[in-house]
Amino acid sequence: MASAIYQNHVKNGPNGWDAHHIASEIGYEEALRRGLLAECDFARQFSCKVNEEILLSHGDGGVDFQLDLVTSQGVRRFTVNVKAKSVQKSWDGLRQSGTHLRVPVAECKPLTIYVFAIYLEPTDDAEVLAWDWGRTLIRQNERRQFEGGAQPWNYVRLFEDLRDLEELKRRMVVPALTRNGPPR
Repeated sequence: MASAIYQNHVKNGPNGWDAHHIASEIGYEEALRRGLLAECDFARQFSCKVNEEILLSHGDGGVDFQLDLVTSQGVRRFTVNVKAKSVQKSWDGLRQSGTHLRVPVAECKPLTIYVFAIYLEPTDDAEVLAWDWGRTLIRQNERRQFEGGAQPWNYVRLFEDLRDLEELKRRMVVPALTRNGPPR
């Protein structure tokens, strides 16, 4: 799937590249693959299906999943966008250095759930770890610029300040089981 997204971006020229996703030490297709591995972990933990839609020029358009959550106004559907960060050596080392969730200011939406994930280079595996609302990032308004990215400003939130995934799981509406098992 990463290859299909990459080929679509190449076909559509520079306007099809999500350049802010490109890490300087890895190629774009590899960055896409790592992000998809993180999405697969989210799908596994939340019993969802990975969004395989490839839009004309922007991959999945920032819509990795849709979750129905219980809110004070009843059940509402929210978009989920998984953001993966590569860990070259040790998650503990990266965590101690003050790692954070990062979302480009131009793309951040108040009612989107942004999920912090890590891609572990030594094991070629990914794991989702925490989350927060776009509105929290916007309200907090802590911004940083990063070298090598096309997006000049990103909202950031320290990992330690993010919400626990268990809260998101508790708020999720789980489809009722049918006689033949869970709905498909």
